[in-house]
Amino acid sequence: MRMLRATLVVALTCVVGSTLLTAQAEPPANNPLAGNDAAIQAGMGLFRSRCADCHGMDARGVRGPDLTQVWASGRTDGGLFRTLRRGVPGTEMPSVGPRTPDDEVWKILAYL
Repeated sequence: MRMLRATLVVALTCVVGSTLLTAQAEPPANNPLAGNDAAIQAGMGLFRSRCADCHGMDARGVRGPDLTQVWASGRTDGGLFRTLRRGVPGTEMPSVGPRTPDDEVWKILAYL
């Protein structure tokens, strides 16, 4: 009986914990830094140093796709955040990596 109770407690803790982690992992639907001039300026520098080799200095594409049309195609801030955070498997689009803070990702998107 004690073993069953302990197993149930551990299982419940895992379920609740994974639910909380999933909820925290979801980015906001809208960029919290949109329209912030300082964030846009910082995002421009981040974009130019990390993204421009593939997407061009003007974001119109070189090896990578034209990013100036992404919102016109129905992409959302949250969806683009996830793309930057995770990368695109099977393509040259890398993940920004786990060490890149969320606010840097949002700054890049604010610039775009």
